[in-house]
Order: sequence, then structure tokens, then C-alpha cells
Amino acid sequence: AYNNDSTLAICTYVWGIYKSTNRGMTWTAINKGFPSNFRHSHIAFSPNYRSDNTIFISGGINQISKSIDKGNNWSVFKLSNVSNVITLPT
Repeated sequence: AYNNDSTLAICTYVWGIYKSTNRGMTWTAINKGFPSNFRHSHIAFSPNYRSDNTIFISGGINQISKSIDKGNNWSVFKLSNVSNVITLPT
């Protein structure tokens, strides 16, 4: 995402996810929709983030979250045997 619009995101285990849209000058928490016990561990932008605004987060036990609006809202899904989110270059 950074190359297209200066967006960065970080994910912390306890405090949640933060996003910057100005190359890291300022950061905003984007945690709406997560249960209080969700433990964030990995973050990945969709390879088509510029057009689909999708971000993925893994964390907790077999949980993955997806935002389709640049991290403003999240949906949490329970899956089996998920430990990491991986994106491949396009």
C-alpha cells in the first residue's frame, strides 16, 4: 500500500492495530470490531489494496480478521489451523 498512497500499518499483540496514511508521521488506532481478547500477530495488505481497500490480520487461536474499508471496520472469523497470514507479490 505504501508505494501507492503512503499507507502503513502495524499490529501489536496487546494494543491492536495502528494505521498511518502519511508515511508514519502520525498513527491512528483501527481496532473497531475486535473482541477484547483478540491477540493480533500478523498483518497483510491485499495485493490489490489500492482498489479493494482490504487488510487481513491473524491472531488469537485460529482467528483471522478482514477489513474491506481500509481498516475502519473489521470482521473476525474463526478458522481451523491458521497461524499466519501471507501475501505473495503480484
